[in-house]
Amino acid sequence: MAADQDAVNEIRRRNPQLKGAKFLTPAPGRPKVFVMSGALLGPTGYKATKDNVVSLQMSPDLIGSPFYPNNEPVQYESQSRRWNPSRNGLVGGGFVESFAFGGGAPEDLSNGWVTTAAPMEPFSLSKAVGVSSAGVSSVPLHGPFHGSLNPAKLSPRSDYWAIPSPQFEAESTSTYLLGDGGNIDNSGLLAMLQRGARRIVLVVSTGSALPDDVEFCKVPSLSPDVAKRLENQFQANFGFWDKDDIGEFLTRNQVFSKDELLPLLCQPQSLKRQGKPALAKRKLKVLPNSWWGIEGGYGVQLLVVYNEKCRDFESKLPKDTSDNLHAFFTSEFKRFPHYRIVFQNAGSGTALTHPQINLLAAMSEYFVRENAELFGSFLQR
Repeated sequence: MAADQDAVNEIRRRNPQLKGAKFLTPAPGRPKVFVMSGALLGPTGYKATKDNVVSLQMSPDLIGSPFYPNNEPVQYESQSRRWNPSRNGLVGGGFVESFAFGGGAPEDLSNGWVTTAAPMEPFSLSKAVGVSSAGVSSVPLHGPFHGSLNPAKLSPRSDYWAIPSPQFEAESTSTYLLGDGGNIDNSGLLAMLQRGARRIVLVVSTGSALPDDVEFCKVPSLSPDVAKRLENQFQANFGFWDKDDIGEFLTRNQVFSKDELLPLLCQPQSLKRQGKPALAKRKLKVLPNSWWGIEGGYGVQLLVVYNEKCRDFESKLPKDTSDNLHAFFTSEFKRFPHYRIVFQNAGSGTALTHPQINLLAAMSEYFVRENAELFGSFLQR
């Protein structure tokens, strides 16, 4: 991968051996910043916990994790202390050009350009997509699995070395297990805050509907029990996620005050009950978060798009699609728009059918087109 054709030319100039290599670049005219979210779960043979898992951010130009969590090394506990002692390790600190990510650590860091050993294979677009959805990866890091029953064999991995600095010396390369963006940040919100974004459209692609039995516009406060019924990553950004389950390390993801969540939920619930797209626009104060390297203390404009049923959209569907959607037993669109992440369809682990995907995509487009003026003014420079 590379940012554009100019970047490809520069890479080939510095690396003549790549003259014949095929590069994939984003379509011209698209936004410059494009981040696919994954997770650095830890070196093979060590446990993943909230105290060592960090974001892996994969882009056409660069791949890595931009900051040292809490500005210090992390500790990795061995899965089997009999074979591996626990250890401290440096993780994060910056990025490597995507075409070189997964290669060996450089020996000389004194110059602006460094030479690394080439990766065994390029970190391709298909690998980035696979990593961003590799939910099974964190499972083997919680228990003793061996032999043919070891699900770690399904996990993507890559050689990795943290970016050194005057504060931290370079460390040798280790093989890391890579995980799903949902292991730590599915939405990309935190990656955008790391980059100093001041206006963010946050699409909450959730499988959980907004609770109908709570009047968000009337209750004086939001109880933790109600907050836990919201989408996991969304509630975690407001500090309501207080215990990490297997595979979700979200307790360090708070960037907004708990008090800000209830006012944000009033508008989308009201619009949903009117049959309209569930959206909310609000300015929130960003809290400091040293784990993510977010300084905080400033305001961010947030436009939240919540995946929720929309009567107006459904009323405009063709008759055959509408009949299928509302068929009680035979509908191909059961649970729409809150499809299951796994086993939505019998005999298929994670796949959705083309009609299921198309209906969800059509509703997403409808949400934007019905609010074109709002999106236009929100994103206008």
